Amino acid sequence: MSMNSLNIKHDSHYGIGDKVKKRSFLTSFSQTILTWQTRASMRYRLADLDKENLSDIGLSRQDLSFEANKPFWQN
Repeated sequence: MSMNSLNIKHDSHYGIGDKVKKRSFLTSFSQTILTWQTRASMRYRLADLDKENLSDIGLSRQDLSFEANKPFWQN
């Protein structure tokens, strides 16, 4: 049986839909990388705060330790 006898329309495998999917994936991937980089940077800077600054933002050393030791991919 051929595709014509089954009345199946053949769409290109490399059409606009695939380009949108690739772009969407790349956008999502790059946003994830940027989010991870931001988290890692903020946790690194948070670890450098002294007791007075921690008190100003309402965090204890225990809070700081918990947050600073999280992996970058964890929210």
